Amino acid sequence: RFFGPPGFCIPADTEVLTTDGYKKAKDIKVDDYLLTASFDNLPKHDSNCSQGHITTECIIKVAGWRDLSMVNPSTLESKVTNIFKQTKSSFMRINNNPKHDLSLVEQPLVKRGSEYMFPEVTDLEVGDEIYNYDDPSSPIVIDSLNIIEEDLDVFLFYREPWGLLVAGSMLAYNGCETSTEFI
Repeated sequence: RFFGPPGFCIPADTEVLTTDGYKKAKDIKVDDYLLTASFDNLPKHDSNCSQGHITTECIIKVAGWRDLSMVNPSTLESKVTNIFKQTKSSFMRINNNPKHDLSLVEQPLVKRGSEYMFPEVTDLEVGDEIYNYDDPSSPIVIDSLNIIEEDLDVFLFYREPWGLLVAGSMLAYNGCETSTEFI
């Protein structure tokens, strides 16, 4: 199962990978299938979390996770079971490329030095390497980070099974997995 706090959201025009190819987030519907990514050593949920409720411990687990590799990466077909839409007043544009717009609290998979991690977008640094799902051998190296002050519709996709979203070719945490008994 899955939960996601408001804010872990993908901008409306950011393309998300589906089984039919990339679609803008605003065009994805319930019952669509997303191609998502997973690996064995992904940070796991806090057992006190449930859909619509995130704990500080969970935020710390994801933001504090570090590893030198991704163990047994795999691709999943994840069915969209619900969509949460909201409007944000600002977002981050990476490398001045609208393809790489993310909400300020989204957590993309980044390699900093020799470690993989999931920092919030506001904690990204110039020189960080964002994992590039479309071409893993060619990361998206951050040259610039710009906060754009403008209203923007963003989406959180509840999905089964849970996996990392592929958004603008970046892997985004976009909510967390949780146990069925907590939903």
